[in-house]
Amino acid sequence: MDTETPVSLDTLGREHAALVELFQLHQEALITRRWGRAAQLLREYRQRLTVHIGVEEEWLLPALPDTARWNRDVYQAEHRKLEQLLEALAAQFSAARRHGVKPALIIRLIEDERVVKHLMEHHHEREEKALFAEVGRRFHRRHYSA
Repeated sequence: MDTETPVSLDTLGREHAALVELFQLHQEALITRRWGRAAQLLREYRQRLTVHIGVEEEWLLPALPDTARWNRDVYQAEHRKLEQLLEALAAQFSAARRHGVKPALIIRLIEDERVVKHLMEHHHEREEKALFAEVGRRFHRRHYSA
């Protein structure tokens, strides 16, 4: 990879925080029974995550050194798993809205969403502690070495 990323690693880190906050807002809307808002926030979350994953896969993963702590496949597998879980959640939420959302179903949705949150937390941590650092060092050496 011979060019700089189109977005800084700091920006990607801030996007992680924004994604966490957006998912939290979705869950708050869910438990307060603001179904339209919860659905809109979940759509927005999925859209932002898709863009975020696209940037990482186009610009960061190709720059990951062969000596990296985790290889590209690990990050890509987590991306695919997150996408699958979110697709299933969106379908489950949509079905719940069509059939009437009961308290027990809200609990089930929150529990299922906990799996997404858990994976996302670990994924973000892996990226921030390893991927961003390893790619950042590579860019730094490339652009500032003599």
